Amino acid sequence: MGLAPLSRFGDVAVNAAGKLVFPANYDFTTFDDLFTYSNGQLHLIAEGHAEPAINDSDIVAALFNEPGSTSKEIRADAGAPTDKVIATGDPFMGSTVTDLGMSSLSLSNGGQLAFYAKLADGREGIYVTVVPEPSSVSLLLLGIALARKRRR
Repeated sequence: MGLAPLSRFGDVAVNAAGKLVFPANYDFTTFDDLFTYSNGQLHLIAEGHAEPAINDSDIVAALFNEPGSTSKEIRADAGAPTDKVIATGDPFMGSTVTDLGMSSLSLSNGGQLAFYAKLADGREGIYVTVVPEPSSVSLLLLGIALARKRRR
């Protein structure tokens, strides 16, 4: 791949096939990037500081958060986290997302992604969506809205 030696490793996620996904710095800049390592092959899959997760179907999800920034975004897709799932500033549950979180264990083998969200109105919780379908968050919101109407 022609990279300089890797440094400043972050948390590693691994699937059943032994494929690793991890953040590391490779050019001694202030920003980290996201890599996979499998069968002796190292691949750069995303640029930017990220906390990754991977499942046995090789879906990769990651929480991107540049140091010093309050902006956060969760992205996911097969092989690399390319599709936006949700970000700070997005409308969600009738409010606005002010904080996000996830871990290396947030992604199930069935493609469900659990994430933490804090909202501008003070609510916070753990939410679940299905990836890599970017429309899943909208479907989740619709389902929650319909469930609330049924209870009344």
